[in-house]
Amino acid sequence: MREISLNIEKLDHFNSELSDADNETKKKINTSIKETRKKLKMLQKRSNTKLTDAKTEYGEKVTTLNDQLKVSKESKKVKITEKKEALKTDYEARYAKLEEAVQLVKQIL
Repeated sequence: MREISLNIEKLDHFNSELSDADNETKKKINTSIKETRKKLKMLQKRSNTKLTDAKTEYGEKVTTLNDQLKVSKESKKVKITEKKEALKTDYEARYAKLEEAVQLVKQIL
């Protein structure tokens, strides 16, 4: 997310410099803008991959915990349920952050 924010700031900076620049400088700035947009697209793709991976990983862990719940003793079920809830909280926070990054890049591009 931080890398995306930095590249968006760069893009904004380049765009603000563009209006005051001469033709030669505009070419250089436009090249920098293209490179920054390319980086943002790559970061967006990476974030989408992380979203998919996080969802898959979460699903696998929940399945494992559900299987453990089925065969565990009552004394262990509370701990497994707590672990499952903590996992869900962590996943939701991670997913929200990644989704925010993807949407931020989508708006810029």
